[in-house]
Amino acid sequence: MDLPSYATALAARLPGTWTAEHHLDLDADMADIVSMLALGPIRYADFRNASVLTDPARPIGLLVTEDQHTTGLGYTIRSIALTGGHAYTQQAVADDQLQLAVPADPEPAAADIERTLLSCHDRLMARHRLAVLEEALQGAQLALDHWDSISDGLCDEDGWPLDEQLYGDGKVRRGADALAHLQRVLPHADALLQDGHAAHQLLPLGQEADRAGYYLRTLAVTFVGANRILGEWNAILRRHTRADGTPIESGHTAAVEERNAEMWSNIDTWLSTGPALAALLHGAAASAEPPARAAAAEARSPRLHRAASALVVQVLRAEQATTRPAPSR
Repeated sequence: MDLPSYATALAARLPGTWTAEHHLDLDADMADIVSMLALGPIRYADFRNASVLTDPARPIGLLVTEDQHTTGLGYTIRSIALTGGHAYTQQAVADDQLQLAVPADPEPAAADIERTLLSCHDRLMARHRLAVLEEALQGAQLALDHWDSISDGLCDEDGWPLDEQLYGDGKVRRGADALAHLQRVLPHADALLQDGHAAHQLLPLGQEADRAGYYLRTLAVTFVGANRILGEWNAILRRHTRADGTPIESGHTAAVEERNAEMWSNIDTWLSTGPALAALLHGAAASAEPPARAAAAEARSPRLHRAASALVVQVLRAEQATTRPAPSR
């Protein structure tokens, strides 16, 4: 079986919607481009022909090349970055398996790929989503902290703004900055909630599990509400935007400010419950991975994790100060 036939057979056997694109008799320049996309060491001398397998649902694809293995002619499957793929591979640690030698029979090869490479890719994507969540939470919290540090100085002793225009502009900037961070998370919202529900199932029954379930339900409502508001306002903002994308100032600024004000409740809820999701996902990752790998993954962003943990403490303290218990799971 030649390389194109083999790659096509693999694509048909992998879970998902995979297609194969074949690159035969590559020149040195094209081979260098392919080599740079591969997420592991590979040189032009290592191959002349290659096939790239892609699934539209996955940011990391598969590079298939012929190789001479100890058992005879076979193939090597390497992880290859697609659009945005390098953001995911930054989450890799030393013992993550990003390439695999497979036999010439596509049936067992596809099973090996699903069990090893695709499961590794799933872990990389989950780590990336968690990193996006934590970075966004920290960025939004910094925007709020900055406003808190200056807002008192803009008010008199009774708490009234000394300059209503200046004070109002500051609140608008705070809301816009925080919303920008939330918008980075929204494309990952469904997957983050799925990760959260999977982690929730690992918790023993009790107060911690009940609290985690409450936060997950609250976040689900918050994400739906945020997407709904943004969708409704996108139609309005298009009426205040020129064909080239530039705003029509007579109404655009006011519309953005009104949208951001309507979004504030969702932003505030996300900021108070999102850290609990981050902590839940960290706990699940630490229990599922070997200690060395978990420690390496944690070392990539210790400052972000500490920031998220500090926010969780604030949330829990606020919850303890109230008498309303969290709904049970």
